[in-house]
Amino acid sequence: MPPSGLAESDRETRDASTRPSAPRFLTYRSVIVISTTCLVAILATAAAVPAKSADAPPSPAENSAEGSTAAIKFIVQADLNAPTKQAMQTVLEQHPTELRWAGRSGDSLFAVAAKRLPKGDLRTRSTPALLEVVHMQAVQELLTAKSLLDQFDTAGLNDATTLRGAVEEAAGTLHVTGDVQGVIHQAAKVGDFVIGYVIADESGLSGYLLQPAELEIVRTAYRNVMHRQARELMARGDWENALLLWNHLHKRALVSQQLYLDAARCFQALKQPDAAMKILTEAFAAFATSGSAVFFEQAGDLALDIPTEAAQTLAETAYTKASEALKQTISGPQTKK
Repeated sequence: MPPSGLAESDRETRDASTRPSAPRFLTYRSVIVISTTCLVAILATAAAVPAKSADAPPSPAENSAEGSTAAIKFIVQADLNAPTKQAMQTVLEQHPTELRWAGRSGDSLFAVAAKRLPKGDLRTRSTPALLEVVHMQAVQELLTAKSLLDQFDTAGLNDATTLRGAVEEAAGTLHVTGDVQGVIHQAAKVGDFVIGYVIADESGLSGYLLQPAELEIVRTAYRNVMHRQARELMARGDWENALLLWNHLHKRALVSQQLYLDAARCFQALKQPDAAMKILTEAFAAFATSGSAVFFEQAGDLALDIPTEAAQTLAETAYTKASEALKQTISGPQTKK
């Protein structure tokens, strides 16, 4: 038996062109030869990436979506019930540049992991081992999702993939412990990637966050992480999914000046000027006294592109506000006329 405890039949490789066989159900405690407690340590990587200015408009996509594309191809062919399959596909589409995903479907939690295969002669030799790796990464992501949702779901922070990134950003390191009673799982080679997923009834999972995480700090990080995800979607021209993330944050009162402006940009790209104007009007009311000069200037630019009298009036007011905000930052001797 392989070191992970997986049977040889679980290590098979196949192309996505062949329909995956039925997923397997494992009683995790009896299969894994390590302790029933699984310690997960995920080191945050956000600090290593230079932060972009929040005021900068979205730039062309930089991160590859090849992993999520391969995962979607695999999930579409998987022998899963329709609601679970749709929930998994939605999470993958909304977070295209991730390599690990998690979410909820009914009473179950699911997790998906993707890993790029090496090139050349190493590919065939390494594939069986990498199939085991993505299986365990998916289990790890499942336990992480369980522990975080248990703590933050009641606060409305229930996008598991975003929540993991938010806690990593807020705490610097994420430590989770937990165990799994049983999982349905499947792994396969899909093009240049190996993909694995696991699904478990939520009642059969237990996960615990080992370090405290302050709710308000996590809420702010959750907003920032999801805003970056929305901007990645915008950069790819996926305006609809970007707006789904905006609506998710808006319903939870997790908004910012630039989030409002990006939502207006999405509606304009979708040729919905009335919706864009509604967003700009709401943003103007929300930040009338606290908006930055950059916010007012960009709001004016967006309103100027809407061919209505109300939009032109809003643009003029926004530019006046931008000028006033800039004047407040200027100090020095007063000159007499």
